[in-house]
Amino acid sequence: MPGWIWFGDRYPTTWSGKPPQMLDRDVPVWQEFREKNYDKYDYFYYNVAMTLIELPTENMTPNMIRQAYYAISKRVDVLAVKDRMKFLIEVTTRAAVRSIGQVITYLFLYQTITGEKENVKGMIVCNYTDKDILETCKHYGIEVVQLHPIA
Repeated sequence: MPGWIWFGDRYPTTWSGKPPQMLDRDVPVWQEFREKNYDKYDYFYYNVAMTLIELPTENMTPNMIRQAYYAISKRVDVLAVKDRMKFLIEVTTRAAVRSIGQVITYLFLYQTITGEKENVKGMIVCNYTDKDILETCKHYGIEVVQLHPIA
């Protein structure tokens, strides 16, 4: 299996703390979404780290290897699990072009590393976005959840 993935700790959907490494400005967005949708998922992983980059690891302890890979990895804000379905979630106040690129990258890395092509979906949770982003996400099969859409 190419690449490296680190899930970290599994969190119950009712856990209301600050997710590890989530930007402070995005935490209220996530908390509002989680409070409205916690019963739709089985559990969450936060700050899931993935990379296809291979590092030289000789003479490194397992902890050193994990830290090195973790430092260069791309990080998914939330990996939500429901039955066999996985949702790779980018959380942001305003979804924009960068959000789309992040989700596409997360999907590619996850599918390449795990070999799992089915049962994985990209999602953006945001307060709002615009039509260009919504249409682009629709084209790529990325679900967008707007908590406070602007007209």
